[in-house]
Amino acid sequence: MAKYDLPACINFVLNVTGQQQLYYIAHSQGTTTGFIAFSKNLQLAAKIKLFIALAPVVTVKHAATPLATLSMLTEFQIKLLFGNKAFLPQTDFGAMVRSTLCSQEILIPICTNVLFIICGFNANNLNTSRLDVYTAHTPAATSVQNMIHWKQAFLSGKFRAFDYGWIGNKVHYDQYLQGSVGSEDWMFLLSLADLAVSSASTLQLRGADLVQYRASGRLMSKMLLYIMMSFLILGFSDSKQYSREKRELAPETFMNISIISSSTYRSEVIQYQGYPNEEYEVLTDDGYYLVINRIPCGRKNPENTASKPAVLVLPGLLTNAGSWVINKPNNSLGFVLADAGFDVWLANNRGSRWCRRHQNFSIDQEEFWDFSFHEMGMNDLPAIINFILAQTGQEKIFYIGHSQGSTIAFIAFSAMPELAEKIKLFFALAPVASLNHTRSPYPRLAFFADNLGKFIWGNKEFSALSNKVKHLNAKLCSYSIIDKLCLHIFFMFVGYNEKNLNASRADVYTGIYPDYSSVKTIIHWSQVAKSKEFKYFDYGSKNQAIYNMSTPPFYRIEEMAVPTALWSGGNDFVEDKKDIELLLPRITHLVFYKNIPSWQHLDFMWGMDAPENLYTDILNLMQKFK
Repeated sequence: MAKYDLPACINFVLNVTGQQQLYYIAHSQGTTTGFIAFSKNLQLAAKIKLFIALAPVVTVKHAATPLATLSMLTEFQIKLLFGNKAFLPQTDFGAMVRSTLCSQEILIPICTNVLFIICGFNANNLNTSRLDVYTAHTPAATSVQNMIHWKQAFLSGKFRAFDYGWIGNKVHYDQYLQGSVGSEDWMFLLSLADLAVSSASTLQLRGADLVQYRASGRLMSKMLLYIMMSFLILGFSDSKQYSREKRELAPETFMNISIISSSTYRSEVIQYQGYPNEEYEVLTDDGYYLVINRIPCGRKNPENTASKPAVLVLPGLLTNAGSWVINKPNNSLGFVLADAGFDVWLANNRGSRWCRRHQNFSIDQEEFWDFSFHEMGMNDLPAIINFILAQTGQEKIFYIGHSQGSTIAFIAFSAMPELAEKIKLFFALAPVASLNHTRSPYPRLAFFADNLGKFIWGNKEFSALSNKVKHLNAKLCSYSIIDKLCLHIFFMFVGYNEKNLNASRADVYTGIYPDYSSVKTIIHWSQVAKSKEFKYFDYGSKNQAIYNMSTPPFYRIEEMAVPTALWSGGNDFVEDKKDIELLLPRITHLVFYKNIPSWQHLDFMWGMDAPENLYTDILNLMQKFK
C-alpha cells in the first residue's frame, strides 16, 4: 500500500488537479502507509504540504485491542482460519444484515459495544442513530497477509517490513532479517536543508502539537512542510499497562463444584480450599434432581459438628453454585459465611450444568426443558428449603438470592405463606422483578425470544457457550493482555466497574460463566421486558385453559411476609435503579436497603470490595436475626 498505492493515488490527484502539492489526512493504518511512503520516497514527500495523522499506528507492542490476539496464532493457524486471500471480506449481504440489525433500537448497545471492544470506549461520543450506516461500511476487507504483518509488528514491537522468514528475507531484501523503518529514515520529517537536526536532537510530538519546518532549495526546493500529529488515541498504540505474558491458569478454573467419587459426593473447588463439604441431590415434586453443596463449617474447625444456623445461597440466571466459591476464601461469600460460623448450602438451578437429571426425561427431550423461573420458584425452592430443614433439624433458615435467585424467592414466598414462615431473613442481592429501564443487552435480546427464540434456539436448552468454548475462553483469558477484554465483554451486559473485578481471575470467571438454562426461561424474561409487568408465563391462547383467564396473573410481591434486606448497584445495567425504586414499595417487610453506587451486577458475587461493602452487612444482619 505504501510502496505502490499511495504514490499512485498522490500522483493521480496531482495530475488531475494540475497542482504540485496536496494535503494528506490519514487515520490509523492510513498514517502507517504515510510514514512508510514518505520516509522511503523523498520525492513523494516533497509533494505533501501537510500530513495530518489521526490515531497513528506504528508500534502495536502495547495495543489493547482484541485484534492483537491474532499474534498468539501462528501464520499457519491464521491461514487455516481465514485462508490466503481476503480477511473479513465485504459482501453486500453481510452489510445489509449488519445495517438492518444495528438499526433496531434494542440491538444498539450490542453493536456499539462490539465497536468499543475493538477500538476503545467513549459511549457519549458515538451517534448511535448512524450505527446502521457505520456497520454497513465496517469492517471492510483487507488481505490475510496484511493481518499477518500486523501480527509480526505486535510480537516484535518493531516497525519493520514483512518478515518472509530466513530464506525469504534474503530473496526479498538481500538480507536475512527484514528491513526496518528507523529514525534515520524519518529525518526528512524533522530536518531540512536550512535547519540541521541531528538524531540527538529528538523532537517530541504530542496530541495537538503543530511542528513547522521551512525548507530552502538545497534538499526540497522552495518546499513548505508541516507535520501535525493529532494523537486521537483509541487505545491502539500506547497502553503500557498491558503485557503479552501468559499467566498460569488458576487451579480452580476447570474444577467442578460438584463431583461424585467413590459413591461419595464431594466438591473439587470447595475441597481445594480446605473446607469440609458434602453434596446432595434433592428431588422436586415434578421430577427434577437438583444438586446442592454444603459447607457445614469453616476450615479452621472442621471437627466442630455442633449445629450452626443454616443459610441457603442461590445464584441467578446462567450462573451456578460455583459462583460463590471461585474467588479466594476471604472474597467468596460461601467461604466467608462458613468461617463466620454458618452452615452454608449452595444450590443450583434446574437445567444448569449440575442439574440435568429428571426421573422420566432426558436432556434431549423437550419435556425436560419445559420450565421457566416460575417452576424454579414454585417447585425447586420449596424442595430445597424443606430438604435443608429436614437435614439440619432446624425450623428456619436464612436465604440469600442474587438476581434471578431473588426473583424466584419473590414468587415462592409470596405464593406460599407456609414456606415464607421458614425464612428468618431474605437477602436480595441485585434483585430482578421488572426490566422496565434495563440497560443490559440480555433483556433487549430477549425481545427476539418471544418471536424468534424458538426458531433460533429451538424448544430446549439455552446455551450461550458450549463447555468446549468456555474452556477455550478460559485459556485465552489467562493472557494478561486479554483478561481485561474478557471482563469488558461481561461489563457490556451487566454494567461497568472495571476496578472491582480481579482481572487475574478472568480465566476462572469465563470458565464458569455463562451457564445454561431453558429457552422457556429466556422467553419468560422477554415477556417481562416487553410487557413491563411481573407476571406468570404467557401461553397466549392457552391462558384461559391454564389460568382460567385470558392473560397471565401477576406475581404479588406485596403479599410476601418475609423480613427482607435488599442491595442494589448504581452501575447495574440489568436492574436499573429506576426499577429498584419501583420494587422497594412493594416489599412490605423491608428491614434494610443499601445502594452501592459503583457496583454492577456481578460485583455482588465477585467484587473485590464485597467483604467491606456487602459481606459485613450480611453478617451483622444475620447476628441480629439469628
